[in-house]
Amino acid sequence: MFASAALTNKFQMRNRKPLNDRGKRNFDSKRTSRFKSSGNGQSKSSSIDPKHFVKKAVAQEVIKHTPKQLIEELPVNPKIVSNLLKKGFKTPTEIQEKTLDAILEGRNLLGLAQTGTGKTAAFLVPIIHNLINQKPNFQVLIVSPTRELALQIDEEFKSIGNGLNLFCTSLIGGTS
Repeated sequence: MFASAALTNKFQMRNRKPLNDRGKRNFDSKRTSRFKSSGNGQSKSSSIDPKHFVKKAVAQEVIKHTPKQLIEELPVNPKIVSNLLKKGFKTPTEIQEKTLDAILEGRNLLGLAQTGTGKTAAFLVPIIHNLINQKPNFQVLIVSPTRELALQIDEEFKSIGNGLNLFCTSLIGGTS
């Protein structure tokens, strides 16, 4: 009986909150956990049902892009077309078809597309075409958010503009 009374006192001492002289818990005292143990080594779980917060994925219909023209038919300088064919392009991607005319006309454009859809070429082809056909001091500044993208743009510019007497430089913070 003496042992059980001691265990009860230990249990009570461990779970007792320190009180100040007004009978309130001290500001700096440790809080007890929200979920109390049920006594069998398992804690009570939350009563929140996750199905109310998780949306099930809905299969979307994938619309296959059918190109309207071939690379040879693009309204750009023939040297650019030749460089694109050397790179293995056969038909423009959807983003390339949709952006070409707007950029050739000098309009502002925001193009959104998945990774690997040819966004870099989508804006570089018309820019290079305009650089060839514009005044000698016409220049372009392309700002990119990452080093990797800056280097990708530099590499693509040099391959698409190969042999066109155009120059490109990447200026990357901390390295150039």
